[in-house]
Amino acid sequence: MPFLHRYYSGDFYKRLQKVARTRGVPIVAVLPQPTDEARSYLEKLGVPIAVVKQAPLDSLSVSATPTLMMINPEGVVTNSCIGQLSAKIEKEVISKL
Repeated sequence: MPFLHRYYSGDFYKRLQKVARTRGVPIVAVLPQPTDEARSYLEKLGVPIAVVKQAPLDSLSVSATPTLMMINPEGVVTNSCIGQLSAKIEKEVISKL
């Protein structure tokens, strides 16, 4: 499955998903391949995401994966990060949930 980089940020995404779930913050994963394939990949990483969508990356103005976007309740992107995050940025992202 070549659609995501093979670096391992799975631990961060596991924490993010867990904290988001406990705080009632929805997470949506958007990947370029069919949703069943994407969902299977995320589950193998140990990051079960309830809402998985399919869209070409360029349709989202995304040029690389992973890209993390934080979107407010009005649907406005408030922050975004590309690639593997530093420990400091990971903590900042989680604190903003």
